[in-house]
Amino acid sequence: MIGAASGAIAGSAGAGLVSALAALGMPEDKATIYQTRLEAGEFIVMAEVAADKSGEIQLLLESAGAEEITVSDMTLPRASTGRYSSPADLSPEVRSHLSEDAQKTFIARYNTAFDESNDAHKAEHIAWDAIHQQYQENEHGVWTKPLAAGLKA
Repeated sequence: MIGAASGAIAGSAGAGLVSALAALGMPEDKATIYQTRLEAGEFIVMAEVAADKSGEIQLLLESAGAEEITVSDMTLPRASTGRYSSPADLSPEVRSHLSEDAQKTFIARYNTAFDESNDAHKAEHIAWDAIHQQYQENEHGVWTKPLAAGLKA
């Protein structure tokens, strides 16, 4: 698979592979097959490459024995470099893993951390920590249902 994700899978913060791949534009049924194959011990190679190099990389992978190669022209979302003003500002792979309430919590915690540090990467980690402490992840990889008081994931 070429042209998929540099940090997008990691940005999904531990959510299911199917959800992460679907957020990158892969059909859910194909993503489910990839997850099953990974669970069976196989692996996926994903690379983000310049469009003018994708043919060269595809040939390289084919010559190395790749079974299936998928090329996507999707422009990958990038992490914020500043404050968020609404859920629409969240990247699709982040937004797809948060309930409406969790999105509000994420944005509030992110903005507070960003104001304190002026470091978007650090602010994102702090916001995800807040989500993990306050919400539960459901079977679809979506952080929802606030945790009961005193419980932590």
